[in-house]
This record gives sequence, structure tokens and C-alpha cells, in this order.
Amino acid sequence: MEMHQIRYALAVARAGSFTKAAEGCNASQPALSKAVKALEAKLGSPLFHREGKKVLTSEFGRSMLPHLQRIVDEAEVTQMGRVPTGGVADGDGRAVPAKPD
Repeated sequence: MEMHQIRYALAVARAGSFTKAAEGCNASQPALSKAVKALEAKLGSPLFHREGKKVLTSEFGRSMLPHLQRIVDEAEVTQMGRVPTGGVADGDGRAVPAKPD
């Protein structure tokens, strides 16, 4: 599972269209579609039902989207050097490494 696959899937869910999601992500539609299909294969179930140009979020997709969004949110927090909710931080909000056992 790769971060760009998750971001693309979230974009499709927001846009309701692979074409519009690709435009919003500055990606080609075939590349975005391939990435979402790879994510679906990794997860073992489709996130979307494709009906021609119409895209509907599957029941599985509706259950997974909040988790996928959380992954993106946590990654962004981590990249900024801040501790995700429930983590341990020093006085400046930087992550404190766990002490080895």
C-alpha cells in the first residue's frame, strides 16, 4: 500500500469521478485508475463501483475511507515533525523516540 494510492482513492471519493480526481491530483487518468485498482487489490475488495463514467463508493469503500483519511492525516503530521494524537511529545511538540526495552 502506497501513500499516493491512498491519496488518489480519497480524491476519487471526493470528486465522484476518476477523471476529475486525476485532474485535481495532477495525474493522468490511467495512472490514477491503475493506482486505485492496485490499492483495491491490496485491500482485497473494491472501494468503488464503476458504472461507465459514474463512480459510486462501495459499502467496503465507505467503511475504509475514514481509515484511509486517518493514514494520510497521520503521515502529514509525522512529516511536519509533530506527534499524532495520542503520541508522546517533548515541550516543543516534537516526537520523542521510544526508549528501547
